[in-house]
Amino acid sequence: IGRQTEKVDSVLHWMYDYEQLGIKSFGSNNLDKTQNWIVGKYKDFGYDRIYIDTFTFGAKFGYNIIVEKPGDDTSQWIIVNAHYDSVTEGPGANDNGSGVVACLQIAKIIKDIPMSVGVRFIHFSAEEVGLIGSKHYVANTLGKTEKIELVLNLDQIGGTKGADNSAIKCERDEDGNPSIN
Repeated sequence: IGRQTEKVDSVLHWMYDYEQLGIKSFGSNNLDKTQNWIVGKYKDFGYDRIYIDTFTFGAKFGYNIIVEKPGDDTSQWIIVNAHYDSVTEGPGANDNGSGVVACLQIAKIIKDIPMSVGVRFIHFSAEEVGLIGSKHYVANTLGKTEKIELVLNLDQIGGTKGADNSAIKCERDEDGNPSIN
């Protein structure tokens, strides 16, 4: 694990690049540029199973980015996800450039490691306007027979400016009612 984590690099540069893409509100040109930037990173890493999951919200199109690293068992998945849209007040460096960059770093690190369970990296869009991209994925894209072993949702992992960011909050969904989670 230690040798793999030593492969982490460019976090600051990637965060700066993400921020420079501007405000990524749903349906904006900046969000489209961000989508292309993310897809380009996965292609640079050597991933070839990259899918764009298209949906509509209002009169606008949204695009979830799905990248797969298959495992030995093709019916089981670990999902590592982060949304790549931002609110209209800022470029979203923390919410959620921090999650996007972490997701990319994980994908880079595990690219050539054999896995028994596949890993699906998903970058959701339209999350800041009501979790639209993730709801679309669950209702329309996720296969009925696929088994999700774990979801690692990376949202605002950079912390909040001026706050005590010394703790990590991990939640576990145990109520069996995904419609309210």
